[in-house]
Amino acid sequence: NQIPLLLDPELNSKKILSWFKKYKPDAIVTEGYHPIQELFHSIHLKIPQDVGIATIARKEGDTFFSGIEEPSERIGAAAVDLLTGMIQRQEQGIPLFPQRILIQGSWYEGKSLLRKTSR
Repeated sequence: NQIPLLLDPELNSKKILSWFKKYKPDAIVTEGYHPIQELFHSIHLKIPQDVGIATIARKEGDTFFSGIEEPSERIGAAAVDLLTGMIQRQEQGIPLFPQRILIQGSWYEGKSLLRKTSR
């Protein structure tokens, strides 16, 4: 009884609304900032009362959407450190063993999700 993911490289308002009307989710997790707030407002749905929204890449300074806030400055600093080390070691070309750096984000409690109350 799972709701299928809406993964479409050509995502648009019509596809979002069709999927939403068919499956009627309580909340949506989105990877980016589609004009979802305006879209749901246009069909008279209220966020978070009618549908909750969370994003996995919350924009700094946005106080409405709940979601993961990426520490952009720390990510940039880590990238500079990695590149500096590669230059100092005189590395050239594509690395034989590429490195990946993970900088953990943090949850931001915005206004786009209803708070769960204890009973």
